[in-house]
Amino acid sequence: AGQQVVESVLSLGGSLFASVIGTVVAVIVSLFLLFFFLRDGEMMVARTMTLVPLDDHRKDLLLTHLSNVTQAIVLGSLVTALAQGTLVGIAFALVGLPSAVVFAVLATLASIIPLVGTTIVWVPAALYLGLTGHWGAALFMVIWSVAVVSSADNVIRPLFISSRTKITTLPVFIGLLGGIGAFGAIGIFLGPVIIALVLALFEFAEAALAE
Repeated sequence: AGQQVVESVLSLGGSLFASVIGTVVAVIVSLFLLFFFLRDGEMMVARTMTLVPLDDHRKDLLLTHLSNVTQAIVLGSLVTALAQGTLVGIAFALVGLPSAVVFAVLATLASIIPLVGTTIVWVPAALYLGLTGHWGAALFMVIWSVAVVSSADNVIRPLFISSRTKITTLPVFIGLLGGIGAFGAIGIFLGPVIIALVLALFEFAEAALAE
């Protein structure tokens, strides 16, 4: 029985380590790609648009639409990070942990990290409260973080993006979940952009059929 427990712990630790390494690699790859997109982005877009079978007016509309969606995703990520950091800081203040503002700032920065997010801030806090005998505060920290802090990412980001891009919340939400599942960390950006592209092409097709 002891051997099985040790094997289970080692297996769980290995899975966790692999998950962390995968997240770090995904972030590094995203930053690497971002450098080239920023440096050569205009040339890439210009060459790609020459292959798009649309007239110049609709090409301009498509580029403007995708640009608005991308900007909304970036701003939505920042707004969500601020909201989650504030919520973590409120939890720290309510349970009486010191330096609530400092940990709120750390949670804001951590929430930008895909898949991991604010857990690297509130999980150690909950463990500390439990190990020091404050079980009620530890339970509150876990429930608050899972039910409120984590849910903010699934509510604020889609609502913010949909409000700035004239796309309903449901497609944006599906794009976020599908993008993360299909592409990993970079799917936070690719998912909604792909959804926006598909919806724009549907609108162009409807307009062409109506002419």
